[in-house]
Amino acid sequence: MIVNSACSHADITGDGVKSFVMLLCGILRGLRAASDKNRKYGNEKSGHVSKRLSNLLMTFESEVLENIVGKHLSQHFHSVFSGLEAKTCCSKSIQCALYTYFCGRTSQNIQDFISKLVYDFVRMCANNSDCITDTVALISSCFSVLHTDVSGQPIENSRIVTGFVLHRDFSVHCPAGGDRRAVIITEQMHQSLSAPDVDFAVSSDAHLHDCQIYLRQRTEKLIKHLKDMEVKLILSNVKQPEIVLFYARQNGISVVDCLPTEEIEWVSKITGASLLRTANDIYLVQISDTFLTCCQTIMLGSRKYVHITCSSSLSFLPHCVVICSPVRGLTEQLISSFCGAFKMLDQLFQLKTENWKQKTEMNGCCKTSEKDSVKSQGLNCFNCQNNEVYECRMAWGGTFEMLLNHYLHCFAQKCQDTELAIISQVVGDALLCIPRNIYKSKKGNASFPLIYAQLINLLGKKELTEKYPLGFESVSCKYQLVASVLQCVSKLVTIDYIVGIKSPSKDSEDVLT
Repeated sequence: MIVNSACSHADITGDGVKSFVMLLCGILRGLRAASDKNRKYGNEKSGHVSKRLSNLLMTFESEVLENIVGKHLSQHFHSVFSGLEAKTCCSKSIQCALYTYFCGRTSQNIQDFISKLVYDFVRMCANNSDCITDTVALISSCFSVLHTDVSGQPIENSRIVTGFVLHRDFSVHCPAGGDRRAVIITEQMHQSLSAPDVDFAVSSDAHLHDCQIYLRQRTEKLIKHLKDMEVKLILSNVKQPEIVLFYARQNGISVVDCLPTEEIEWVSKITGASLLRTANDIYLVQISDTFLTCCQTIMLGSRKYVHITCSSSLSFLPHCVVICSPVRGLTEQLISSFCGAFKMLDQLFQLKTENWKQKTEMNGCCKTSEKDSVKSQGLNCFNCQNNEVYECRMAWGGTFEMLLNHYLHCFAQKCQDTELAIISQVVGDALLCIPRNIYKSKKGNASFPLIYAQLINLLGKKELTEKYPLGFESVSCKYQLVASVLQCVSKLVTIDYIVGIKSPSKDSEDVLT
C-alpha cells in the first residue's frame, strides 16, 4: 500500500518518493507519540486513540491545510506567469525551477546544461511561443516517442533534433527533393493466399497461378495509385512483404515498416497524416495534404534511424531530444529525470485551485458549522471562494515545509478542538524532517536550526520575499506531497489486524507437488 501510494505520487509530480517516505514516517511517529501521551491520562487503548486521530487527517486536510495554504502561505508565492490572461510564462522562473529540480538528480557539473536543454526543448516544441502550458502537457504524456538514447558518448553531446526520429531504418529509401506526402498503413498491402485466416478453393495449378498473378497486379496498382497521389513515403507498423518493397522502389516511394505503434499514432496525431487500416482504404479514403519537408537517414551513435521534419506552421513543432551518456545505466537515469521534469512542469502550470475544486465538486463546500469553526480560527474557507489563483512557485530548500510548520503551530495554539490541534502539531513537526535532511551536512550559519530561525525572523519582519532568494519549486507539487501522505496514513489506519501466516515447510511443498 505504501509503495503504491508513493509511486502514484511520483507519477503525478515526477518526484518526491524520498520526501514521501520521510514525511510518512514522521507523521506515524508523531501519531504514536500523541496516542501514548493521551493514554497516560485516560483509560483508552493506544490503538483506539491513534485510529481516532488518524481518522481526522482528511478533515484536517480539507478544513485546515487547504485554508492555511490559501490564506497564509499564498502571500509568499510567486506566479510563473508574467501575464495571467495570456498565460505567458516567465522564462527565468521556468529555468530556475528546472535547475532546482535537477539539483540532486544529476551531477553538479551538468545541472546547467541539462536544465537548459530541457527548457530549450520545450520552447522549440512550442514553436518559440510564450504560451507553453499545452506544449508541456503534450510532451509529458508522449515523451517516450520524443527522445532517443545514445550510450557510449559524453553527456555534453546531447542535443535537440528538429522533427521526428523514427526508431527504424528505411526498408526502401528513394531520395526525393521538395515536400513529400506521407501515408500510414496499419496492415500489409499485399494480400497473400498463405496468410492466416484466409480460405480459398482452387481447381487446378493454373487457377492457383492466376490467383497469384491477380494479387501481384492488385498490389502493383495500389502502389501506382499512391504514386499518382504524389505519395513519397509509406509508414507502417507491420512488416510489408518483399513484393510491396519491390514495387515501391520502382515507383520512387520510400518505405519505413515495423514502426512501434506509439510512434505511428504520434505521427498521425501531430501531422494529420492519413491513417489507412486496409489496402482498400487507399481508394476509399481521401489522402490528407500532409507534406514532410525532409525525410532522410540520421546516424545516432552506431545506429541508423529515419529523420523526418514537418512544416513550421504547426502549433506544436515536433522535436526529438537525443540523450547521450557514457553508459546505459546513466542514460536511463537521465531519461527518468527528463520525464520527471516534464511532469513537474505540467503540475506547475496548472491552476492552484484546480485540484482543490475537484475535491469541492465531490464533497461540496464546507458545511455552515464547519465554516464557522474554521473562521473562528482566523481562516476563510478556500473552497467557498470563487477567485482563481494561478499556479505558483516559491523558494526551495525546505522553505515550504518550514513556513507550513510555523503556520500550523500558530493554528494549533488558537484551535479549540483538542484533537485537531494535536493533528496540526504532528503534521507540522513531521514536515521539518525534510529541511532537516536537506541541511544535515551543513554546519555553522548554514545549519538547520539557524536557517529555520533566520526564516522565522525574516517572516516576522515581513522581509522574507526580498531577502530569502534560493531556488524555486512548485507549490502544487509540495501541496500534493502532503496530501498524498495524509491519504496514505488514512488508508493504513483502516487496517485493524495483520494476521501472520507461517510459510509452508519444504517437505509440505514437496508433498503438494
